[in-house]
Order: sequence, then C-alpha cells, then structure tokens
Amino acid sequence: MTQCSHLSKIQLYFIDSTFGDQAIIDLSISLESLSNISFLLLDLQKSSINNQEASELGSILASCKNLEYLTLNLKDNYHIGAQGTKGLFSELLTFQNIQTFILYFLLTKIGNEGLVSVSNFLSQCPLLSRLHLYLGQTGIGLSGIQSLLYSFSICTSLSNLQLGIYQLDEESSSILVKGLENCQSLHTIILTLGINCPFEGDLDGEIVDFNDLAKIILKAKFFVKYNIQANQYFH
Repeated sequence: MTQCSHLSKIQLYFIDSTFGDQAIIDLSISLESLSNISFLLLDLQKSSINNQEASELGSILASCKNLEYLTLNLKDNYHIGAQGTKGLFSELLTFQNIQTFILYFLLTKIGNEGLVSVSNFLSQCPLLSRLHLYLGQTGIGLSGIQSLLYSFSICTSLSNLQLGIYQLDEESSSILVKGLENCQSLHTIILTLGINCPFEGDLDGEIVDFNDLAKIILKAKFFVKYNIQANQYFH
C-alpha cells in the first residue's frame, strides 16, 4: 500500500489473527503513506490485542488526520481494558473531520473508565453526525452511561445514532433511555438493549413486569417523537 498514496478509501481486515509487533509496524508504515485518506474501515476482531497494542494502534491511526469516515471493529479482543482504551482514544483527539464513526467494542473489558475515554473522544468531534456504537460484556454501568450521554449533548451535529449495549443493569438502562430524550439534535435512533433476567420498572407511574429492556423503549415518551426502533439481544 505504500505505493498507493493517491487512495482515499481503505478497507483492512485482520480477522482472527495475532496482532503482534510486526503487524503493528506494517500497518503503521502503510497508514503513514496514506495520510490523506478520508474513509477507513479497520476490522481487528479476534486479533488478540492487548492494552499496549491498543495504545499503539491509536498512535498509528493518529496519522490519518483527514478521516471523515471511520469503522473500527475491536470485537472479541478480551485483553483490551480501560488502560488500552484510554491510550487508543487519547491519540485520536486531533480528529476534527470525523462525520461517521462506527465502533464495535463487544466482548472486551473496557468498563466504565474505558467508556469515559470513548465519550471524551466523541465530545471532541464537532462534525460527527452519524454514530454506531456497540458494547457488550464490557463491564459498563451507570458512570459510563452518564459520560456517554454527556458526550451526546456536546455533539450538536449528531443526528443519527445506533447504540447497542448488552448486559446493562436496570438503573443504567433507565438513565440511558431518559437521557436520550434530552438529545435534541437526534432525528434517528436505533437502540438495542439487553438484560439477562426480568425486572420490575416504574415508567410513567405504571408498574410493569419487563421481560426485556425493549419494552422500556416502546413506552418511552421519545419513542413517537424520534421514531425509535427497539430490538432485542441476548447472550
């Protein structure tokens, strides 16, 4: 790819591989020669990435300052935790042109602290209009959700949101649903929530037995206002 400096759109797949030192070096050389690309899809699911390699990945991506579209698939990288997430997204804070960002962070260990790092990055993207964010089995709770909602309120250009969060507790789920009501710029929301067991909730003064969190969305006030589509997901 070092001979293809004119390219503006790149799709790279490293699925089910070992993202070791040599792979990082090769990717770094390739992307540095393509610093003008505006579209990047990077699929690194099941690549055995650890915290240090996640931070190094951030340094590599930082050279692509003109990106308008970024898909980053880090699904099934169990060794990425809060430290690696912070290292990755702290390097991307210079991205000012991102309009579409799609992130798969399923089956990692980012936790609340890691989601705060993601949220900080999102709040620094003034042109972001389309966000797809998928989180599951990541140890996320209330503080992470609150940081995410705050970033949504900062992203005044954000109009299209697809958000999938699985294995979220009742309190955090309710805060999320209610918080989305305050995101006035959003025109389209596709919200996927999942929980492992039934619970009772009080919505609009009514006690309801919920089999899944989708029922909260269906009864939320902003369902009609923003045409919410509720889905179900279970591990």
